[in-house]
Amino acid sequence: MTDAPSKKIAYSHTLIYLLSSLEVTQRIHNQFLKISGLVLVLCSPTFCATAADSIAPYRYQSNFDAATNTLSAGCAYIDSSSTNFGEALSIDFKLINNSLMLKSVELKAYRPLIGCDDSFEVSLSASGEVTSVLFETKTLSIGNDRNTTYELITRFDSTRNPVSSAGGYKFDQIQYKLAEAKTCSEITALATPVSAQEYWENVSSLVRNAEKRGETDLIDNMTDPDSEKLSSGPVTHWFYGDILNYAKTSSTTIAGDFTPEGEDFSITKAQFDALDAALCSAYQGTGSKRDVYNAAAELVGFGLFSPQFANNWGTFDYIDTGAKIIDSPSPTGLEYYTKYTTAAGVIIVAGDEVDDDAMLAVREAYIYMTSARPEMRGILQRNNARVSLFNTNASALPEYGADKSNESGGFAQTRSDPNMTANATMYCYPGNAYAGGNVAIHEMGHTLNHLVFEETNETYWYDRIWNIANADRAAGKVPEGLPLSEYWAKAVEGYIMDAGPEHANPFATREDIKENHPEVYELLVRYFPTTKFNYCSQ
Repeated sequence: MTDAPSKKIAYSHTLIYLLSSLEVTQRIHNQFLKISGLVLVLCSPTFCATAADSIAPYRYQSNFDAATNTLSAGCAYIDSSSTNFGEALSIDFKLINNSLMLKSVELKAYRPLIGCDDSFEVSLSASGEVTSVLFETKTLSIGNDRNTTYELITRFDSTRNPVSSAGGYKFDQIQYKLAEAKTCSEITALATPVSAQEYWENVSSLVRNAEKRGETDLIDNMTDPDSEKLSSGPVTHWFYGDILNYAKTSSTTIAGDFTPEGEDFSITKAQFDALDAALCSAYQGTGSKRDVYNAAAELVGFGLFSPQFANNWGTFDYIDTGAKIIDSPSPTGLEYYTKYTTAAGVIIVAGDEVDDDAMLAVREAYIYMTSARPEMRGILQRNNARVSLFNTNASALPEYGADKSNESGGFAQTRSDPNMTANATMYCYPGNAYAGGNVAIHEMGHTLNHLVFEETNETYWYDRIWNIANADRAAGKVPEGLPLSEYWAKAVEGYIMDAGPEHANPFATREDIKENHPEVYELLVRYFPTTKFNYCSQ
């Protein structure tokens, strides 16, 4: 692993010296400032393919405007024993006489899934009064200079500065330093060299342990005597943390191919290097944890035994097509796909037989589904989210072939899959008045779990969903034969369509969900829009 040298600057007691050393004049009006990513644009006369950090538009960056002496933080998560504050806020401070005075606050009901990394720690007295507040940002920029960032900590303490009669909060303890970029060499700086065999064995154990960690005591399908227990959890997040910790203690190098003891396959140096590269990218915030998991899974031989493994297939470039179908830029081996469009971070592909309107209907649904939490789009794109549409069964798709000849509906994209799939005849769109569910929406519900919630460690969802599902099943509110693993996707499908019992049962309408399944309704409105989706109006 290689990196660029880092710069350091000691903490200072005030912000004044820093501000006087920088000439900045442009006023920043928008307190919801976001880091802009470097974009490489490759254009045809009509469409552009972007090679950029898909997460960058959803990262908030604090900014100080010297012209108005205003420090604005677009999003800080709230750390407090009280739940009355909400989960996050945007905040403005005014620099007055070497102190930051709280100027304005706007509470947010939910913390964004990514990009809201500033913190606002509130301590309360026994009577509920604010005694101290600690604000911290690691992404402070000055004026127009977004490339140089600083870390800043500032504190309000009521014992030293009681709240004024006008309600003013004076943050007079201020520390700052130049922010240090994460470097890949930090990971292995203290690591001890080990043999390739020992390294391979330990990575293999980490993969198995991350999968096993998700096992629960809940039976997935009570009507199936062979049903296994439900397995769930942010496996890619767990694995990333585990292998990062391991890489900090152990490292290895190989000169050529390596055959693990007792195995009949070889591992290449390129596969070892790919794991290092994926771990480095995730550590620096430019790559996904899923990529780390799949690089490790490939290293331990997973792809040899699963032809459908994601790393066995090339990835499509993400092209912003708008509401159009274009010729598919299919990678080698996936030339079957001739039609292509994109929406909300998801690539939508199909062969010649699939109706263009079927593809555009999926596009419209995915844009709607992610409109309340647009940051989902960046996460989906980073994780190479793709849906492959077919008309008869999934055996038509090159990734699956005859193995999926019995799959006429669709299935989700999990952490190790190249895509999700959906039957383009099994949902309603103009020209196809289908009375039933919507498999594309259903599988997207699953995929948000596997690609978004696993990546972001969305514990709010994981801590609740399966207990809610199990309680509904025990109360007879859903069929006993509905697997717990299908509960969320069924609820998402019914909520998004909101089209009545001819399209979904249970979860026929939003009113039905709100009245009869209030706990899952609370989860649904947390992640999805509450405005009506114009589904199947024909």
